[in-house]
Amino acid sequence: MLATVLRRTPVPIVVVEQESPASAVDDDQLFHAVQNVLGDSAEALLFEGCRAVPADRLAYVLEHGVDVDPTTAVIWVNFLSKALEYGGYAKLIEVFDLERLELTFREVPANTTAEDLAVLAESHPTRLTSEDGEMLWLSRLSASDRRISSPYEVAYGRWIPANPWAALLPRCLTSACS
Repeated sequence: MLATVLRRTPVPIVVVEQESPASAVDDDQLFHAVQNVLGDSAEALLFEGCRAVPADRLAYVLEHGVDVDPTTAVIWVNFLSKALEYGGYAKLIEVFDLERLELTFREVPANTTAEDLAVLAESHPTRLTSEDGEMLWLSRLSASDRRISSPYEVAYGRWIPANPWAALLPRCLTSACS
């Protein structure tokens, strides 16, 4: 794999060329290719804030800092190896600072005050009640979303409450050799 830096600011963008669309992207090879051109900042790829989307989202990400509209929409992030399962062949890998992402859910006692629930509902508008009535699950996902209150939401569901550029770390684009 050959890595080339397209630009370094406001965040580095690295293009990593792979041999062919049929060749699987190996996360270790990808990490080392990026590390060769970015040095220590490539270590962000080792953490669980990675998201892979189709490469045609690059222009949108360059304008908005994240691939979703609105930029506060739910995103699904995890380790690089999991992210590489998504996004198709030529993919854009966004790498986020987990400290700048928020969980898509909050679990609170059912006796939480109406005032506190109103504040929480501003960012987590969907409310589910536990079977025993003791807890409330507040989420950014709609009540009809099959992932709501699931292990999938807990493990991977995040959103960016503020400036997406502040949450975005170095990212790279994998593409075929020409």
